Order: sequence, then C-alpha cells, then structure tokens
Amino acid sequence: MSAIQILYAQFHASYLATKLNVRSLREALKDLPKSSGAIYQEAIGRLKSQNPEAVRLAEKTLLWIVNASRPLRVKELQHLLAVREGDVDIDDNALTAPMYILSICAG
Repeated sequence: MSAIQILYAQFHASYLATKLNVRSLREALKDLPKSSGAIYQEAIGRLKSQNPEAVRLAEKTLLWIVNASRPLRVKELQHLLAVREGDVDIDDNALTAPMYILSICAG
C-alpha cells in the first residue's frame, strides 16, 4: 500500500468515525470522496466548519507541519503553537493537548 493510499484510508476512517448511527454511516460510505482533490476539499470543509479559534489553531498547525524541514515531535509542535509574539518563555498553560490538536485538524 502506498503512502497516499494510507492517507486516504486514514482520512476515510476519521470521517466515518464521526457518524453517530448505522444509517449515517451507510450514507457516508456511499458518498466518500474518490479523488485527492475531493478528499482535500472535504477535509478543508470540515476544518473550516469549526469555531474560529479552532480554525486558526488548525491552520497554524498545518502550516508548521507542511513547512517543517523534518517531522516534528508532538512536544515541539505544542511549543510552536503556544508561542505568541513578544513571548520570552514558554508558558506551560498555553500548551494545547495533543489529542485536541489532532481532532481540530479534521483528519
């Protein structure tokens, strides 16, 4: 299985996991996006449907991940997301829980 196929499978699994009953799950299975463009649009749509603070954090997260020169450790990403202009120290109270970061990125 290629890396792209794995990503598609992960996207589909996270999308299907949001369904609350069997009927919704069956309907979602019929309407799964087939192309990478459709999958991308679906993911961005889910991301943008969240509250404004979650959208900003998700966009910031994805920007750091996409532009990183190497894979980031979870703790590194937490610190990157916590920093604000003018900060001289890391405030541990500003660290976002890893599971929340994962959930707001909408798969």
